[in-house]
Amino acid sequence: MEQYTIKFNQINHKLTDLRSLNIGHLYAYQFEKIALIGGNGTGKTTLLNMIAQKTKPESGTVETVGEIQYFEQLNMDVENDFNTLDGSLMSELHIPMHTTDSMSGGEKAKYKLANVISNYSPILLLDEPTDGLDVKAISWLENFIMGLENSTVIVVSHDRHFLNKVCTHITDID
Repeated sequence: MEQYTIKFNQINHKLTDLRSLNIGHLYAYQFEKIALIGGNGTGKTTLLNMIAQKTKPESGTVETVGEIQYFEQLNMDVENDFNTLDGSLMSELHIPMHTTDSMSGGEKAKYKLANVISNYSPILLLDEPTDGLDVKAISWLENFIMGLENSTVIVVSHDRHFLNKVCTHITDID
């Protein structure tokens, strides 16, 4: 029997005066690669933040089994610590070995992505991971995600080609 890695129980969370996120019971299982799609403001990032324990639902619970790695769309703060990254990963993603202060937005995105994915975890959350990436880096990321066998991956992206290629399930949040 498959083991769940994420479980939502009776989630109710107000997003705006007119919109709420309501989930009865929902499970994400080991080995699944799930895309969350929907318009802006529908709660996709809020849902990722709940999984990562950065946002608490107003009611209900979110349970996770295992460590979580989270690539956050809006947080592009990066640290100058090249010692923590695998040199081959930096080479594959064409990440320059100079201070992050002088990196372009795309280089910072690749550096941050490399930091997140270089640490194995049973749950990988990716919020708009293709933003700022070049075609080679997106292709590398597609192959990386498709090669993950033991993780639950949840991706928020507006890049439908990317999602169709890497995800086993697509959930519309509306």
